[in-house]
Amino acid sequence: MRIGYVIPYFHPFKDGLENNCLYLAAELAKRGHEIHVFTSDRRGAEVLKNTYEAYNGVHIHRYRTLVRYKYYFFYNAGMVSDILRRNFDVLHFHNIGHPQWDAILLATRLLKKTKCVNTPHGNFFAGIEKSFFGKIFKTVYRLWEFPFNRLYHACVKVNQLQHKWLPEYGFKKKLVYIPDGIPAERFKKIDNSEFLERHGLSGKFVICNLGRLLPYKGLDQMVKILPKILKKYPEVVFLSMGPDRGDLLRLKNLAKELNVEKNVVFVGEVSEDDKLRGLDASRIFVFPSQPGTEFFGIGMLEGMARGVVPIATRQEGPNFLLRDGENGMLFNYGNLTELKEKILFMIEHSEFLEAAKKQNFGLAKSFVNEEIAKSLEAVYFKLCKGTSL
Repeated sequence: MRIGYVIPYFHPFKDGLENNCLYLAAELAKRGHEIHVFTSDRRGAEVLKNTYEAYNGVHIHRYRTLVRYKYYFFYNAGMVSDILRRNFDVLHFHNIGHPQWDAILLATRLLKKTKCVNTPHGNFFAGIEKSFFGKIFKTVYRLWEFPFNRLYHACVKVNQLQHKWLPEYGFKKKLVYIPDGIPAERFKKIDNSEFLERHGLSGKFVICNLGRLLPYKGLDQMVKILPKILKKYPEVVFLSMGPDRGDLLRLKNLAKELNVEKNVVFVGEVSEDDKLRGLDASRIFVFPSQPGTEFFGIGMLEGMARGVVPIATRQEGPNFLLRDGENGMLFNYGNLTELKEKILFMIEHSEFLEAAKKQNFGLAKSFVNEEIAKSLEAVYFKLCKGTSL
């Protein structure tokens, strides 16, 4: 099959959405399919010079972004016409709420026999409805998107809870469950002794996070409860692995203000191997994002594959992956007392951590990309053959 992916950002940019699409695209390329990805040539101030690149068997086409307003509105010069002049068996869009995607979708349905698929990944408008104007914007934009989303031949939900809100955006039929996942190599053995020494983690009880440093990720909650945790357990260290997207200075200043800067380690973006080393050094994975922002949690799943037990905010992704009090713990965003008490419980009950660790290893094994790619391939085949999903 000739398969095209349409995605806002892609390799070498590395966040959950980008990584997920790359892993699955590369696996499908290995299985003999011709894979093309259409994406932006930049993110923020970083502009990529290569407009075309072949990577891991995937043809990557990058287009200059002429206009961008936050997440919602952007225009990539030449992308629409370039996609339409090509013929694909399947065109798979990632995320909703982009007018440029809507234009490509509408033109493809009118002019081509291509099957169109969308993976929303999350509730596009989550969180903005807190303000009066946010509610209006969400309502208007939802009504705009509704008829376009009905044009897709299939909608992929990444967890079993998304069906609660997908119909509000036009996805009522042909919903298929294909979760996000992780590569099989996330389970490989690796020595982390040098990593421990490099970052002063030897002999420490490490609580980690893996992800971008953004305000909505809620890492300030972990920093705020550290003083009380350190009174009982001074060997605790909070390890943050991930690129700064504008929140690093605030977090560092907060740690300094609370006099815990020696117990907070920011290592920035790490290599894939150092990611595994950092996870292997950790006992607890804290995932404290604002509700409505995490719809799977690939980083958390990577931690689970390495035996790190998660504590996360109650929202769609963690609610799907975790059973509170069994293979991890859940807390209400902003409830620092609850977060502190549950972390203390996990520190003081090693038997809980060991039992959860065993459960999570088996659970993570069921989310391996090599197998997930086969499920996605089967959906594509059924769509192209006109058989029921």
